[in-house]
Amino acid sequence: MKNSISKYFKISVLFYVFISNCVFSSEFKYSGPELNLNYSGPIIVHNSQFKYTASDRLTFYTKDYLQQNLPHLLPLREAIDTWAAIQNIHPSVLSELLNNYFKNKIIDDSIENKQMVFEISAGLNQSFGKEKTILSASSAVIAIAQAYGFELNLGNKFANLRETPVHDYFSGSSGPPLYSYFQPPWPRGEKWGGGGVHSNSGGGTSPRNSLDFFESYISWGGDTSHIWVSASNSGIARVFSECSIQVIHPNGWVSSYYHLEGIIISDMDSVVSNQKLSNYADDLDTATCQGGSSTGPHVHYSIYYDSDAIEIDLPNVDFTSWKHKAGVGQYDGNCANSIYTIIPGNNNVCPYALQLPNNTGDDGIFANGFE
Repeated sequence: MKNSISKYFKISVLFYVFISNCVFSSEFKYSGPELNLNYSGPIIVHNSQFKYTASDRLTFYTKDYLQQNLPHLLPLREAIDTWAAIQNIHPSVLSELLNNYFKNKIIDDSIENKQMVFEISAGLNQSFGKEKTILSASSAVIAIAQAYGFELNLGNKFANLRETPVHDYFSGSSGPPLYSYFQPPWPRGEKWGGGGVHSNSGGGTSPRNSLDFFESYISWGGDTSHIWVSASNSGIARVFSECSIQVIHPNGWVSSYYHLEGIIISDMDSVVSNQKLSNYADDLDTATCQGGSSTGPHVHYSIYYDSDAIEIDLPNVDFTSWKHKAGVGQYDGNCANSIYTIIPGNNNVCPYALQLPNNTGDDGIFANGFE
């Protein structure tokens, strides 16, 4: 038995060395100027104003807000919606901060401007997650303004507590931790590969709530029209751009999908678990249509509960067909630390191996929302 385990481990290590040269991942790490978080003044943005709740995602329409308040930012509406949702920042706060940044600058939907929306949102997310104090949001926005050298002028509109009514759509929630609620985000019966767990900003201290999934190792330019990303559970879909979807689930959970192409649903559609949503993109420009970066065709997948990113790790979450030990730091693909365990057989699969099943419909593994 000991020899078998040793042989398996050696094979796993060799496999890890091989695939480490062709890893598909999302690169969402903030790469802008250094952020100084030493702020001790009055509240400029109350933490409740900063957070983007599940109810907000169904009731707040960025396009309407921009048309009424900041119409010159409308060319960046999709980028604002996409990164507000992924980085978990209320679109009104992100929009007003961008308004300060883009003062006296040309505002269009160029990839450079979209990338700046990403950088600012990633910096805000990373800063907000550093320390949980009453000044977290204020410190984050001031740090961004100082880093990029623009005057911060938000007025008093965000300084006070924001009351967020619960949308009638939500029937209550068991809340975190989460067990067997989501199926993997690909069609039942298929086996895909997954990388290492990472934060939705790819860095910083925010919870590692994201995984990158791929059906096969296809290079940019390959055909992904037969590869489908499917809904992890039933809910209402928000189509924020041509490459970004989130599904808001009726108990306050949110699942997020980026790097998409050929979306076949519409904004505010009701979807059911396992329903096809989109292919993932086969070229870099489409995959990063609102900024960020990617090393190959895959779907960047994240989970949230209400306004919180939720760590994907054994104590917190499994995906009906498998669970994941998150390992160390960001994007840990070392099978000695980071490993998938198949349910119910308890056999292990290394990151990047195309052996992760979605057998929710095959083996009768149903729980919390599956038929």
